[in-house]
Amino acid sequence: MESQRTYTDLTTIESLIRDGSSSDALRALRQMKPGLKLQPNLPDKAVFYLLWAESLFMLGRYTESMRKVGVTLRLVSKSSEHTIYAKARYLRGMICIKLGRLTDAIEDLNESYACYKRIGDRAHILLPLNNLAQALFISGNLRRSREVLESSLSLVRESDPITAITQRINLARVLALLGEFSQSQKQLEAKCVRECTVAIKNKRADFVKGMVAVYKLESDFASRLLISCKQYFSKEAFAHDINVCQEYLGLLEYNRGNYKKAREYYQQVLDTPEPTASAVAQTLRMLTDVEIAERNWDTAMETAKKAEAAITKINERIELGALWRAYGQICTHRGEHDTARDFFSKSIDLLHEIGARYELALSYLACGNSESYNREERKFNLEMARMLFAEMEVPKRVEQVEKAIADLRLDSVSAPAISVFDRTDEPVMVVASPRMHRIVEFVSRVAESRMNVLLTGETGVGKDLLAKYIHHCSGRRGEFVMLNSAAIPNEMIESELFGFVRGAFTGAGRTRPGLFEVAENGTFYLNEIADSTPEFQTKLLEVLETREVRRLGENRIRKVNFRLIAATNHDLDTFMKENRFRLDLYHRLSEIPIQVPSLSERPEDIPALVEHFLYECGWRSGNGSSLRNSASSSLRNSASSTLPESASSTEYVSRLIELLAAHSWPGNVRQLKSDVSRLWLSSGGDIAEMVEMMASKPLPDKPDGLLNLLESTNWNRRETARILGVSETTVRNRIRRFNLA
Repeated sequence: MESQRTYTDLTTIESLIRDGSSSDALRALRQMKPGLKLQPNLPDKAVFYLLWAESLFMLGRYTESMRKVGVTLRLVSKSSEHTIYAKARYLRGMICIKLGRLTDAIEDLNESYACYKRIGDRAHILLPLNNLAQALFISGNLRRSREVLESSLSLVRESDPITAITQRINLARVLALLGEFSQSQKQLEAKCVRECTVAIKNKRADFVKGMVAVYKLESDFASRLLISCKQYFSKEAFAHDINVCQEYLGLLEYNRGNYKKAREYYQQVLDTPEPTASAVAQTLRMLTDVEIAERNWDTAMETAKKAEAAITKINERIELGALWRAYGQICTHRGEHDTARDFFSKSIDLLHEIGARYELALSYLACGNSESYNREERKFNLEMARMLFAEMEVPKRVEQVEKAIADLRLDSVSAPAISVFDRTDEPVMVVASPRMHRIVEFVSRVAESRMNVLLTGETGVGKDLLAKYIHHCSGRRGEFVMLNSAAIPNEMIESELFGFVRGAFTGAGRTRPGLFEVAENGTFYLNEIADSTPEFQTKLLEVLETREVRRLGENRIRKVNFRLIAATNHDLDTFMKENRFRLDLYHRLSEIPIQVPSLSERPEDIPALVEHFLYECGWRSGNGSSLRNSASSSLRNSASSTLPESASSTEYVSRLIELLAAHSWPGNVRQLKSDVSRLWLSSGGDIAEMVEMMASKPLPDKPDGLLNLLESTNWNRRETARILGVSETTVRNRIRRFNLA
């Protein structure tokens, strides 16, 4: 009977904790302890100490809570009380997060999750998963945190809307720090969040909205949300939530230039009794930014040192990346330019590694404003910042960056046509349009980085050539290895990518390195990445994360070092929505996304490309040997040519260019090259006859012309593609686009 009475009392205490009455629960536990006749290692005793630990945790007394949960774990460590063990490991993981012991927290939460999974407790398995995501989030492993939250969200049942709301709010916050503001907003606009009637959940959703508004410099909206949230959290005595609101209110005032008010908010966090280690680290780093803005350089350095000690203690990598940016600014002021550049580089590398795009953009902006770099380097850094802020849809930040660029008095891009040559002196790209000049200039500057590049654009726009140019500019001495991602069957993926040793399988008569190894110190270019199989995507992601390969039939792990460039002519957003392409792989590949415009969007390139293709065919400007001695009289009398009998070869070329430029070129540069070559061969190298052929029979690139060509080939897509000089996929896309079927 005593055991049953104790169980009932403990259940009542648990209800008090769930209702937020932790102080009452703690008083009841203290009153109960002397009179309880609990035997060692019995479940009641373990639950008693677990509830005591939980009450202390809810009251923010983390050190005492850690001692009590330790007692619980000692009691059940050798028992079969798996549920109590899983709860205790979960609670200890939560305490470790608050104390900044993130490595321990991740270990405890992983063990709690594994235990719940072993016993099949679906009701509680999400608790450690969600807080594992939080520990990963604080430590700066944003991508992994996102993956854990997305996985846990997929486990939520429709009958558990509160958990779903919590997960979506947490995911929204992670997405915000990744700079994916539209995706963050999408989570907050989910039906379960919008229709939630739980006040605390609504306020936490409002907080994330306010956080995003701070990042986007939407000051008035952010202020209303954050002040409202702070008032609610203060009323409910949620200390951690109060501190986070104060941090972002301080950042809001910092962005407004109200540094005194920002300092007040930050000091309130530091004055909190037993603030979390994460709150101390972030607040001290933010306070450093205030000191820099006020040009209190010596004080800024002192605060930065304190921030570094707090950040290093918990290894909060986002804050470390931001702190290194602050050190770079301080060293620039001191004239220590080499040291400043080192700090800026470390900041950019770390923030890029963890995927914190907003902070990364701020670091590029700081570099662009730093006198530790020359004018061209500052221009490059500002362009990187502008690109990132534009991708994140932060127009006010884009305006700031553009003003900084204008202050550098940059010349507008209007260069003549240029040919980009590779190491064999063969032209890789011919560009003349301002848009392509900007792309070539941009990739030449990012080529030496380790960041992965994703090239997107229609078939035939020149993605393969641009990939070769990036390799050419990278300074990498290894090979340029090109692979069609869709061309490898699943059963050959491992042998092709990872290689094999002799005897690894039937037919393996010799040892052969895989393509990852072949690309060592070079560039691995994966074309048609969207068409790769799920198995291929999984293997690729694994190597990108570990940078390790193991040949089939061999135990040895080999480190690999290559620059990855991927390309596709498909809409990857659609592919990801249809679960045909992995979201996590997309984030790995698109560290530097480059959209290559269609030829119709850069008509200035057409003349330069036509001359280049004619040159490849054998024509030389001013050299009449490539022309027949006498053009046909029908041509000279043709109104279509509008050229006199004495017209020179160069004039005929100009007319040819004029005729070619009148087309939209659905097959892009590839189709243009194919048609110029076909005209050359058909005319025997007579430019005048090429003009006549073009004038008398326009190319079928308009919808009607494409329809006629399809009908003439009896709707044979492959033959139509061959005639147009494009891929069969492009023909099918054109059919869908013009609704020709």
